Amino acid sequence: MSSQLELSDGVGCCCPHAEPGGGCGRGGTYVAAVYEHHPVLNPQPKVPLSRREALEHMKQNLDVFEEQTAAAAKQGAQIIVFPEDGIHGFNFSRKSIYGYLEMVPDPTVVSWNPCSDPTLFPNTEVQHRLSCMAKNHSLYLVANMPGLEECDPHAPPCPPDGHYQFNTDVVFSASGALVARYRKRNLYFEFEFDTPSDPQLITFDTPFAGRFGLFTCFDILFYGPAVQLVEQLGVRQLLFPTAWMNQLPLLDSVQFHRSFSYATATTLLSANLCLDAAGMTGSGIFTPWEALYHHAGRSLRPAGCW
Repeated sequence: MSSQLELSDGVGCCCPHAEPGGGCGRGGTYVAAVYEHHPVLNPQPKVPLSRREALEHMKQNLDVFEEQTAAAAKQGAQIIVFPEDGIHGFNFSRKSIYGYLEMVPDPTVVSWNPCSDPTLFPNTEVQHRLSCMAKNHSLYLVANMPGLEECDPHAPPCPPDGHYQFNTDVVFSASGALVARYRKRNLYFEFEFDTPSDPQLITFDTPFAGRFGLFTCFDILFYGPAVQLVEQLGVRQLLFPTAWMNQLPLLDSVQFHRSFSYATATTLLSANLCLDAAGMTGSGIFTPWEALYHHAGRSLRPAGCW
């Protein structure tokens, strides 16, 4: 690797494998960061919260994201990836997560910069905050959040409560514009979320590394969308927010993610949670040739997970 970043619990590097014609800065490289986050969790996730209470909870995690985005930008990062469930947590019911949900528009249909135009869509405070992080620090930002879409409960497959709830990845450009939205296709005991009825392959283009593809956690074990992005669309840069629980012998995070990168000849930017009690750790930037990763253990406290 031509250079290296160091974040407190995250890792970053200059990636040598970028898409042809993508620019990629000097010497065909770009600077990326992933952040392994120890989230502030809701201690009673099955108890519904008001929107105000949910925002107060999420603000604690967003404040950390803000600090780490600034740290990455100071080290030259052009893109940063945060983990799945890092803003809101997990183990919700369908009803109890409702206060956390935001409508995330389709950026292929609507052009929107939440930082510049925060009132275009109501109740989108989290997207406004993430957009301003990207804009203020002039980098691309990838995060995961719970999304909402209203529908007609009398028109299947709309749920009886009249809305869909999706595990959603969002990407904001260096100007703060929403440039990608991905709804997780393969859910892992996530009863608070719906499976999208129209699964999509999501990509977006950058001036420094060409095209990136996007998928989430459990998706990596399935042909669609993970392998589809590579085989059908030829994507070679993959972004991977995850809340990965390490399971030996074959599902250790660093082992599996590095193997996926090698087998598919792709660069994988993997950002995991850091929760020792849940066996969650292991983030990195993996290429077919080299890898830079962080895998915390009990012996690493307080620098590791807890």
